[in-house]
Formats: sequence, C-alpha cells, structure tokens
Amino acid sequence: MIKKIDIELVKKIFLVNDKSSRSEVKISGSNNDAYQPDSDYIFNFNGKIKVNKEFQKLNFSYINNPDGTIRWIYPSGLRMPHYLGFYNSSGILSILYVFVSLLLFRMKMGFILRSGTFSIHYKKELPLLKNVLSNKQDELSIFTGTTGPNRKALVALINNDKIKSFIKIPIGMNSDDLIQNEFDMLNKLNDQTYKHIKLPKVEMKGKMLLQENIKTDSGYSTTLLGNHHFKAIGELYKRSNQITRLSDLPLFNEIHRNIESINPYISIPHYKNLYTNLKILYNSLNANKEIHVATGHMDFTPWNMYLDNNKLYMYDWEMAGSDIPVLFDIFHFVFQSGILIERKSFDQINDDLIKITNYDEFKTLSKLYKVDVDIHLKLYLTYIISYYMVVYQDQKKLHKQVFWLLNVWNKALEAHVVHLKTISSRTKFIHQFITFLSGKQYAVLKNTETVYNLNESSDIDILINKNDIEAIKSFVNQIDTVEKVRYTTKSFMTIVEMYFIDGSFISIDLIHKFKRKNIVYLNPAEILNNTVFDSNMVLVPGIQYNFEYTMLFYILNGSDIPSKYQSYYNTISITSQKVIINYLNSRYDLGIIDLCEVYSFTEELRELIEVVVNRLPENKRIMRIINIVSYLKDTVKQILSGKGRVITFSGVDGAGKSTVIEELANNLRTVHRSKVVVLRHRPSLLPILSSIRHGKRKAEKLAGSTLPRKGKNKSMLLSYIRFGYYYTDYLVGQLYIYLRYILRNYIVIYDRYYFDFINDSVRSNIVIHRSIARALYRFIHKPTLNFFLYAEPDIILQRKRELNENDIKELTIKYKDLFNELSVKYNKSRYKVIENIKIDNTLNIINHEYKKAI
Repeated sequence: MIKKIDIELVKKIFLVNDKSSRSEVKISGSNNDAYQPDSDYIFNFNGKIKVNKEFQKLNFSYINNPDGTIRWIYPSGLRMPHYLGFYNSSGILSILYVFVSLLLFRMKMGFILRSGTFSIHYKKELPLLKNVLSNKQDELSIFTGTTGPNRKALVALINNDKIKSFIKIPIGMNSDDLIQNEFDMLNKLNDQTYKHIKLPKVEMKGKMLLQENIKTDSGYSTTLLGNHHFKAIGELYKRSNQITRLSDLPLFNEIHRNIESINPYISIPHYKNLYTNLKILYNSLNANKEIHVATGHMDFTPWNMYLDNNKLYMYDWEMAGSDIPVLFDIFHFVFQSGILIERKSFDQINDDLIKITNYDEFKTLSKLYKVDVDIHLKLYLTYIISYYMVVYQDQKKLHKQVFWLLNVWNKALEAHVVHLKTISSRTKFIHQFITFLSGKQYAVLKNTETVYNLNESSDIDILINKNDIEAIKSFVNQIDTVEKVRYTTKSFMTIVEMYFIDGSFISIDLIHKFKRKNIVYLNPAEILNNTVFDSNMVLVPGIQYNFEYTMLFYILNGSDIPSKYQSYYNTISITSQKVIINYLNSRYDLGIIDLCEVYSFTEELRELIEVVVNRLPENKRIMRIINIVSYLKDTVKQILSGKGRVITFSGVDGAGKSTVIEELANNLRTVHRSKVVVLRHRPSLLPILSSIRHGKRKAEKLAGSTLPRKGKNKSMLLSYIRFGYYYTDYLVGQLYIYLRYILRNYIVIYDRYYFDFINDSVRSNIVIHRSIARALYRFIHKPTLNFFLYAEPDIILQRKRELNENDIKELTIKYKDLFNELSVKYNKSRYKVIENIKIDNTLNIINHEYKKAI
C-alpha cells in the first residue's frame, strides 16, 4: 500500500512543485473510471484504471527505504540500475548490494529488487521531463532525498547508459535556500583553477539546480581520510583563509540561536542531556578568541566525493560557507563516516581523532593556521549537534540513523573529547547541580568568583535547607560520570565527595547550620532570605553576609582570612565595602573603618565576635548542651569514618618511586583536599641505629649519602639484632602512626615498606632468612594499598646504575611473586604490580585503585 506522504512526494517531483498543474491520484480501491477532462495528469498507483486516449502513459518502478517510504524511482524499462549513481558504495555491504543489483539487471531480473510500480498518465508533457530531458534518448533515475526541512529530490539524467548530469529539486521548506547557496558557492569557486580539486559546473533552471556529473569511470569512494583530502582542504584554505573573532563569526552566533531553539523536554533520546552539555561547551568558548576561518564544504563526507587522478572530486556544496573554522570538514568526515557507514562507537571515533591529530598533514595545517584544536573541535560539535537537533525536533518520524548520531553525539559531549583540553566532569557536574538547585533555597558561600570557574582544587560550600539533602543525594546518585561518591553526615552539614570517571574530584559541603565545634555562629535562615544572583545567575549571600561568613569561618578557627579573599574584597566598590563595614560595626561593635582591620586573626577580634555569638538563642541553656552532645557525636563519627589510609610503594632503585610518590601526594593534597604525610621505609619512631654512635643529625646525613646494598655487615647475629630493632619500630610505630595520622584522616605514604626485609634485606645491611621475615609480616600493619613499580632493566639502568641487570631481574621476580602471594592471603589489602613506563599511565592506575579502596 502506497503511503500518502509518498504520493505527495511523487507529485512534487514530477510536477516540480508547479501548483498550477491539475492532477488526480488513483490508488487501490478508488473509482476505476479515471477520466477527468479537467485533469492534466493522473498518478495511478492502482494499475487497473482506464483513461481517455488523449492521455499518454509512463511506467515507473520504485524501491523503498527500510521504513517503507520510497527511496528510488526509475523507468520500468530501465536497462541498468542507474539509480545507483546516488548510492555511495564505500562499505562492504553497500558494495555487495551494487554487485547484486548489476547482476540482476543484466539477467533482466531487476524486477526482483523493486518494491512496487506506478504510472503517470498525462495530457501535457510533465514539467520535470520538459525541463530536463534534452532528447528522446535521455532517461532518468530519481533519489527522493532525506526526510526533513532540507529535503531535495535528486534526478540523474542518463544518456547511452552514462549519467551526464544531476538535477536538484527543492522539496523541504529550507531546500530553496540550500540550492541557491550551492549555486552561488560553486560559481564563485569555479572562477579559480585547482590542482587537487575538481568541482562540477552548475546552472539554475527555475528553482532547479542542474549540476554536471564529475564522477570518472575510475573514481572511487573511501571512508579513510588520507593525503588527498588534506591537500584539497589545504588548497581551499590557502585561497580563502582569514582571521576573525568568535563573536564576529556567523557560525558562532548561529550556535547560540540553535541552542535557544532546542526543546530539551521532547521525547527524543538524549535531548535533555545534549541540551545541557551543549550549553556548557558553548559557554566555555571565549567569544574574544581569534581563529582562522576559510571556505568549508560543511558536508565533507565519503558520499559527497570521489578520488581519482590525484584529485578530490567534490559535490553537494549546499551547506558550504566562506567563513568556516578550519578543520571543521576533517572532524565532520571522521564523525559522519564513522557513525553512518562504519557504525562506530564514540570511543572508536575518538581513537580515530587521536590518530588523525598525529598525521603530518594535520599537524602542518594546524601549525600553519595556528589552530587550537580544542576550540575548533568544540565549535564543530556545538554547531553540528545544535543544528541537527533543531532539525530533528520538528520531524514527525526519525530514521534509525538519527538515533545512531544522537547516541554518539551524546557520548562525545559527555566525554568532551578526553584527549584534548576539555571541560572536566567536575565542571559539567557543577553546571548540572546549579541547574538542579533552581527553585530551591540555596546560597554558594565564600564566593569570590563564579562557581563555574572555580579552581579544580577548590571545594564548594553551599548553604541549603536540611530537608533538601535527600533530594540532592538522589540527584547525585544519578550522575553517570561519577565513578564513586562518598557521603559524610554531621550534625550541621553533609559532605559529598565525588570521584569522576575522568579523574576529576569535587567535595561539596552541604551546610544547613553554621557551627564551629559546639557553638552556632550564624542564622542560616537570615542568609537564605537575603541572597542575590551573581553575574552567572547563581544565588550567593548578600555582600555583607558573604563577608561575615568568611570572616567568622577563619577568625573563630584562629586563622587569618586567606589572601585571595582579601584581594577580592579590596577590589569591590567603595560603596560595597561601606555596606560591609557598617554591618559588621552594628552587629559586632568592632568600630572598624577599613576591612583590612579584620583580615588578620587576633584574640581581641575573636573575643568581640564570641560575645555576640554566645548571645544567640541557639547557644543558650538546653541548646548549648544539645550542641555539645552533637559535637561529641561528630567527633566520634570522624574517628570511625576510616578516611585515613596507608599506601606503600616498593621497587628497585630506578623504578621511579620518588617521582610517582611526589605526584600522587601533590594530587591528594590539591585535588582531593587530603592531608598527606610521606614516610621513608618505616615509622621511624625509633631513631637510626647509627645515631647511637654518630648522633641523630650526622647519622641521617650518613644514611642519605651511603648507597644502598653497600653495607659491610656479614654477621648473622648482628643482622638479627638489627632486624629486631627495625621490627620493633614497625610493631610499636604502627600504633603511633595510627593514633597520630590515621585517626586524624591523614593519607600516609611509605617510600618503601617492610617488604624490603623479605626480598632485599641486604639493602638494610642485614642478612636474614627470607622465610622468617615473610612469616613475621603477619604481625605488621597491612596497608590499604601496596604498589610495586618495575620496568625493564635497560630502562632502570638509564635512570640509575646502582644495580646490575641480573639483580634487577631477580628482585623484580621476587617482588612480583611476593605481591601475588600476599594478594591472595590478605585480600582486605590491595597488592598491585605496575610497569612504570609512562608516569601518567601509572598515576591513572594508582588513582583507580585508590578510588576502589575508599
């Protein structure tokens, strides 16, 4: 059964949208008497009607899309499947389809492929044939185009079994403009000659575009981006490049309009997530940034070009522009061919992008036009995704290929193309979180800059209503970029620590009561009722309340207000400073005339503040007792929370432990906001043995200057005495480390650990049986994480030459065997062996293990 939409489509194509033509349609079940004296044309999808002799007749066959709509139309007597001239056979299945089609037509069995037939009865010559067929020997095949506002029918004109030209007929509401743009662009480009490009000649016939067929007999299509593509693009860039600011770029402003036109709440998969991420990505672009633009095809795909004679034969220029960010076409080729032809996932396409950025041709273009690949890729993604989202949301029915595109685009935006400098999952979450809080009472505290631009190592303090905490937890638990989340609940706030899949981290203090130990120092309702929007429409306390919270937070804890806050408040307007000063003087009777008078901690300042704080109702009588009990509970919870960890690193000298430890410690301090202490080898509660003879300072100096494994001790007795001393340090010291650091939630990192006594006791100038040291490990504290770093001997010897190749191999085998044995025996601890070649890879593994352990 023919679909109504296809009947209208066939009429539009053959009548070329000529609304003055009078036509009738006959379908199965309609009146067989089709004679209508006032009709010029009868479109017969019935096959049984009778017409007056003044009508002539043409018979056509058609082949459907998978969804049952018409895809190709051709004369029923066509000798060869010339409609395949529209078909880009760059995949294995498509090549097979072409082969089978050619075979069937040659065997005169092409009817097997068709989905149906129809005939057109006409008094007057059909407008399509009248306008495009120059002689009676000409034949045609028709591609009905892709559904949507850009839809165009494409007619192939055939003579002597050769396609000599194509005709584009506008169908969709945007197609007139696109056809005109293609005509203008190709006329402009054809004014020049090219070494690496071949372009079709074009002319307009009414609203139709007549375009030369430039495909050669030996021309071929490929999904592989190669040297010919880069040469062609480079030639276009050379003749048309210019520099412009993003704010002056039409494409940049079109992205904004597209995003504003998107309806994120329609029932199309990924739309809401795509919409959120598009805004984030677009807002991350600096509108004042200058970039190179040039002529761009903008639909640079395998099905719009052929390769031959060292040239790229390019057609379908309807989307082209003269001020397109360079490399746009490269990105489009990779994404479109990867998704629509090869059905690749985003991860596979991302791998392709990484490879392409390492091509010499890509590097040459990037260097020549000073390309910031990050910015150009963001521009491509935001434009192409926002453009087609607007197109798709107005379509009643979407092809399955659209869902392929949406899925990959969603992943692309979520990942923000990880191999380039991109927005972290942390930053994306902040945008999502502030959007989630819209409509709720909240205030971002201690803000000196918008929360969207916070340093990666900064945490966030947000004042909220306590009854919103569960809703916030539910929201956080649904964020799919979070690898792990940890909640710590106290009587006055909930701490949310989030570890993201891209390695970023954020800690958010959800504060619902202002407390220091057992003292309440501010009224949260007063601040929530006096919030204002900052420049990014984020709610923050009024300027006086924001300063008050910052001042009390640090002064009551015996600290100076940090310099970044001082700098911020020194630069705000004099009027705002006076508002703060007057507020503080009236509330705390400080008598100050300048904010700098309260920047530094003094006991006098703290006492003045405490006088006012102690008068608050929340700190009197029964409430004071309740606050004390709450504080004690919080303290016990903190001790039992088990956030403290012990991490050990082992490895032969030259394995890279020191560098890894330094990077890890810095990451834990700055990004994860953890307190870290690094210890060498043992707890060191007991001093170095040689300090008995030389004194502590000289002994430490001698130990640092003496190469390992160079001790002269050969005595078993002295060795066991020395080992007993060190073992005592581990037994007693582990309690000391636990009380001093672990209970206070420190991360303790050991540069070497007890394992050296098992595998490499010579390093500590002792000679003992390995089995004894290994057996006694059962009484030693088992660290949370243990890493053995190793590398091939030649790599280690390039770093340090303290061991020979045989010793390195022997020790590496011993440590690997030991870690494998311990990982089975003590499964509550992690024993990980890592080949330390690239430090980034090593740190990624360590961070992954750390997240699993917490």
